[in-house]
Amino acid sequence: MRESVKLKFFMGFLLCCCWAWPVQAAPLPNVKNLHLSYSLYVGGIHAMDGVVGFTRAGVSYTINLHTGTQGFLRSLAPWDASLESKGRFSKAQLYPSVGNVLTYWKDKPYLVNFSFAKNTVKVKFTPREGDNNEPVPPDMKVGALDPLSGVLQVISNIAYNGSDCNQTVPIYDGHRRFDLSLHNSGSETLDGEDYSVFSGEATRCIVDFEMRAGSRKDREGSNFWQDGTDHNSPGHHETWKGKSSRPPVYIFLGKVRDDLPELPVRAETSTIFGGIMIHLTKVEGGNGPTLTIP
Repeated sequence: MRESVKLKFFMGFLLCCCWAWPVQAAPLPNVKNLHLSYSLYVGGIHAMDGVVGFTRAGVSYTINLHTGTQGFLRSLAPWDASLESKGRFSKAQLYPSVGNVLTYWKDKPYLVNFSFAKNTVKVKFTPREGDNNEPVPPDMKVGALDPLSGVLQVISNIAYNGSDCNQTVPIYDGHRRFDLSLHNSGSETLDGEDYSVFSGEATRCIVDFEMRAGSRKDREGSNFWQDGTDHNSPGHHETWKGKSSRPPVYIFLGKVRDDLPELPVRAETSTIFGGIMIHLTKVEGGNGPTLTIP
């Protein structure tokens, strides 16, 4: 069961990384709305679908993410999630005001509310839960973003700094304070076949998650964040900063339409359950009227 919980967290955050990416533009304010659909496969099995909606009015932004397990995986792990973040831009920098993460596990809701003030964040859990994580010191929360705004910050940085992936963004998910780091990893020609709307040359970025505070008190619950994967084994051809750690996570950026910037067209990694692949399946909107996202 612990492995299943860790897989859901990992897939959810990986989807977050992929789906929040599309707002990069030069200049960024040109993208006022966008509606993207993705499908996720685990070991070649269709496991999750989801949609992201991004809207911008002046300096204000709203980003929504809706996802859930599908098919055979849903019969084993019925999980759904809806995330929303709101805030404002100041050039490349994001200043979130509120955020929500609502998840359903076997139809049981769990809500995390984020509120930002004075460069720090407060979190409320419904229902209230036990203290299973080490405390995060107040100074570690200063400047940290909720997960969805954190990924949006990554994209904003890329939009204002060109195609350079190299950066680190501080994120607080209510339990853990960790850094989301990226660096350049070359390019690759992708063949979407029947999975994706994109085929062609794509930029590849490698993604890493580094725990800073809030580790699980039980050692087993912290395994996701620990080193130990053998990157000398087949398929693990690249490590993060030369460390032996979990299999690398890759995000691929490609040009889907002439009137849109590069979008995340694929994401991939490996787990004990098999390879995870996320493919872009549909693109709507861009610079026109705001879309209503269900």
